[in-house]
This record gives sequence, structure tokens and C-alpha cells, in this order.
Amino acid sequence: MRVLPMRIKKRQSGFTLVEILVAFVILGLSAGAVMQVFSASPLRLSAANDRILVNLAASSLLAGIEAQAFLKAGTNNGVLEDGTRWKTQIEPYDIAPASDGDHTRKQISRPYLIKIETGRGDGPHAARTAFTTIRLQAGVP
Repeated sequence: MRVLPMRIKKRQSGFTLVEILVAFVILGLSAGAVMQVFSASPLRLSAANDRILVNLAASSLLAGIEAQAFLKAGTNNGVLEDGTRWKTQIEPYDIAPASDGDHTRKQISRPYLIKIETGRGDGPHAARTAFTTIRLQAGVP
């Protein structure tokens, strides 16, 4: 009796088609997530820039009002060159009468309420800011 040598099958090395497809799916999902992060960054940067511009505009308007020698009550509005909308409102600020009942005291200064609103863009993601302050006007007649 003759014995035949057993053939040992060598297993081929490499990846199956299914393993390669799974790897591509994982790679595609990862690439999609990374692309979302990078594509949202310019939008966030633009929104931050708009917030900075409206705050700078409001600060500038407030500085201009504070530089005026005498305040005049009224409302003004407009649009700056960069598209920032603004509105200022100045009105006398009423002070409660003295608690001691002395209504004859002479007022040497008058307080004014100053409101400033600025904004850029429309919709729920528009950049807006509002400042409110009180300024004393010296030399009230």
C-alpha cells in the first residue's frame, strides 16, 4: 500500500472584499465628520466677526455721544458703511423726588438715559447688541 502525501493547503494572506468595504465605509464616515468640522468653522468665524463689528459700532456711537458738550433728547438711526444698522435714543431720566419732601432744591445737573442698539444680518443668527447708560448733563438751566 502506497501512502500519498497529504497536501496542506496554504491559506492565502490578504483581506477579503467584505473587510475592504467595511474599511472604506469607516473611512468615509470619518472623512465626513472631519469635513463638517472644517466647513462650519468659516461660518462661526463670520458670526464672531459680525458680533465684534456690532459691539465696536455701539462703542463708537456711545463715545461720540459722550463727547458732545450738551445732550439733545431724541432718536436717531442709520446704517454704517459696512452694513451695520444703528439706533440711538436719548431721553431725560426722571429722578424720584426727595424723600424729605423738599421739592425746592435746585438741580445742578440733569441725568439723561442713553440707549444704543446695533445689528448686522437678519434672522435668528443676526448679530445684535444694545448698550444702555446714564449720563449727567452739567449746567442745566
